[in-house]
Amino acid sequence: MSERPLGKKGVIKEITEATGLRIDQVKAVLDRYTEIIKRELATKSLFILLGLIRIRKCIKAGHKGGRVPDLKNPGQYIETERKPDKNTVRFKALAPLRKMV
Repeated sequence: MSERPLGKKGVIKEITEATGLRIDQVKAVLDRYTEIIKRELATKSLFILLGLIRIRKCIKAGHKGGRVPDLKNPGQYIETERKPDKNTVRFKALAPLRKMV
């Protein structure tokens, strides 16, 4: 069975060992990076993570409500509710990441 993927603690530990920064400093940098991604997706709907991954926010359209024919009872109608739009996130590996793998 393969090893588990590297989590947030593992990433923080490796960065602290490689750079000599303290754990709280590395956590602050990663938290700030998360805030930047959140802000960019909210304003521009696109963020490129270190030239490796493209993160894009997509809005899936909801369904409008109204009257539709009832298939079980011919000649009658059913009132349907409106479904709101959904925000989804899509990721795409860019060329440098594909070359690494």
